[in-house]
Amino acid sequence: MRLSSCAILLLAASWTVNAQKAGAALTFEVASVKLAESPQAVPGRKTASGVGGRGTADSGRFTARYATLSSLIMRAYGLKTYQVIGPSWLPSEHYDIMAKVPDGTTPEQQLAMLQNLLAERFKLIVHRETKEMPVYDLVIAKGGPKFKEFVPPPAPKEGDPPPAGPSKITMDADGFPVLPRTGGMVMVSKNGVVMTAMREQITMATLATRLTGQAGRPITDRTGLQGKYDIALHWSIDAASMGAGAAAGATSPAAPDAGAVPALDIFSALQAQLGLKLEPKKGMVDVLSVDHAEKIPTEN
Repeated sequence: MRLSSCAILLLAASWTVNAQKAGAALTFEVASVKLAESPQAVPGRKTASGVGGRGTADSGRFTARYATLSSLIMRAYGLKTYQVIGPSWLPSEHYDIMAKVPDGTTPEQQLAMLQNLLAERFKLIVHRETKEMPVYDLVIAKGGPKFKEFVPPPAPKEGDPPPAGPSKITMDADGFPVLPRTGGMVMVSKNGVVMTAMREQITMATLATRLTGQAGRPITDRTGLQGKYDIALHWSIDAASMGAGAAAGATSPAAPDAGAVPALDIFSALQAQLGLKLEPKKGMVDVLSVDHAEKIPTEN
């Protein structure tokens, strides 16, 4: 049977309406949303935390404690800090959310549920747009790169001993974590400074993406390097500048207490250790603009 063009248009419109209804129906079974008490008023409470939900061990519950509306928007829409444009109070007012996730919910559906919850309780209205804002280009610094292309280790031969387990993290003379060749990322809190180390076998494009959160702006790879490289990098951040929530999430293995913590920001570390640098530019960035949001959420 052949459909007329009019029938095809009507069918497409029906699919669109049904899809919108299905999206709107994605809600948590039960959800509590309220203004959060100050951490100082709750002994032993972390400044900010979030647990549970699809993709975690506690898949039946979504929890966000002392979370700002801006952080909830970023989580719901998969955005970075610089991509949320809205009222000045978005990153300063704090809320507690506890919600029951229906059985069989996918991670993508849970994000839609969070979006719908924000729209229902905070009357959140948003739209997407593109804005010009400061960005960085990741480029090769004078003197060239100070790292080598990654060479995979040879495949084990029959009779070889099994690979060793994870190595114990050690500290260098300045108190920075020294990571094994197998790589990883670790954060160590020491004297009010978060000392971060990473070692990975990654492309420059991936490195640019990983560093975007540290620089606070979008980073685009302009190195021209196309391979996969063995990268070892460490830097320090003032815990206060990260926000107490980020600092609270840092791991804290024992570190030397003597001596001052070296101030080594990501910009200096990139140039000194990898022979790379971040050049400031202007660029067009996809953002989410908040048209309306209410400070006091609708009661449960």
